[in-house]
Amino acid sequence: MITVLMLSLVFAAWGGPRNGFLLQVQDPSGFLQADASITLKGSAGSWRQATLVDDGEMPDILAGDNIYTQAVPTFPDEQVTFTVTSADRSWTGKATLDPDDVKALVRLRLTSDGRATQVQAPTPSGAPPPTASATQGPQTPVAETVQPAAINLGPGAIVWALCLVAAAAGAGLGLVVLGRRARSPAALRVQPADPIAPLRLLSDQVDAALGGPLARHRVVVHGPLDGTYPHVVQCEEIAPLPIELVAAVQGLAVQPGPPVALLLTRPDGLDSPGPVDPLADLARLVAGRFPVWVVDGPTDWEPWQDQAGHA
Repeated sequence: MITVLMLSLVFAAWGGPRNGFLLQVQDPSGFLQADASITLKGSAGSWRQATLVDDGEMPDILAGDNIYTQAVPTFPDEQVTFTVTSADRSWTGKATLDPDDVKALVRLRLTSDGRATQVQAPTPSGAPPPTASATQGPQTPVAETVQPAAINLGPGAIVWALCLVAAAAGAGLGLVVLGRRARSPAALRVQPADPIAPLRLLSDQVDAALGGPLARHRVVVHGPLDGTYPHVVQCEEIAPLPIELVAAVQGLAVQPGPPVALLLTRPDGLDSPGPVDPLADLARLVAGRFPVWVVDGPTDWEPWQDQAGHA
């Protein structure tokens, strides 16, 4: 009864399309070695990389069954290209995520010709699943270790349910809940604020901005800065990721004090986990919730015009 209640609560907490999924890499021929890894690249530039393991630890189901299960807590793109690498070999494949499936399960099957082919969930029939020892020739897609016919759920829901049962015992509930949370904030009974557009400015406008519109903020500054200001908080990371910088500003925002803002005096000072433009990723993560000012920022951002008429 407790397990059912926890499953209901966590299922209800899942939200937003393409907020994450479970990934299974089926290797019936035993190609993969201990160094196996997978890279995910989205059509809009999102990028993830993870090590593949078959150790039976959450969220993997059974150790040594040549089925590698990896949780992808968040991924914003529908079209995904997968590249599996191990030793000197690689396999590539593509998949389309269902934006309406909040418990998505993506299966990839490795073949000898270097492909990672997406396989569909088998229809429950009560027949025992194929074993990992059948390694040659075309095969029926490997079913879940749990007998599908014994549970009136789809295969994707079975794997998620197993992960959540383990989580209920304290083996990762936080990862599943946080990874599948809704993408938009909960609605509040207040007038929503208009998004704050990011601004670009020139290097000789920094002092005017900090003494003018940013004077009423606690300003997190990343990059070199001439002079000292009582309302400036310097970021000490050399090359933070956009998500790390946003998390730092949000952490400051919950502390008592004036509203927060972010100022980058060196636009190339951000790191990026992939080919996506870090400034575009920064603007996406902030989503207009607080002011973002960038020296020599993207040309499509609105320029700030100071009192001297400089833009």
